[in-house]
Amino acid sequence: MAEKMNSEMQDTLFPAETAAAQAPTAPNPTPMVSVPQDALYQVLRALMGPGHLIRELQATMNLPPLAGHANPINVLVQAYNNRSE
Repeated sequence: MAEKMNSEMQDTLFPAETAAAQAPTAPNPTPMVSVPQDALYQVLRALMGPGHLIRELQATMNLPPLAGHANPINVLVQAYNNRSE
């Protein structure tokens, strides 16, 4: 009986906390894709910088990697295509 009274008092005093504690957690509605930080940084920097930076990345997408560095657009596309659903 005392537990029920405490529960009712809890609901009365802190209804939002009690409801939040009892509410089921919803799955994340926004799917996430893990991508390499460096590739994302390079693409964002090119998008926010002068127009020639993003055009250079676009123009070099079909070239082989230079000095072992793949085109960051290709890296992001590959990460997106390889995501686990």
